[in-house]
Amino acid sequence: MTDIAHQLSISTSTVIRKLNDSHFKHDFSR
Repeated sequence: MTDIAHQLSISTSTVIRKLNDSHFKHDFSR
């Protein structure tokens, strides 16, 4: 169970990082 939770937290942080990256790029392209 802890393994699944660990994977979930890692994937969640990765998705958030990707979202932030695309958001920053979008702001910079303006």
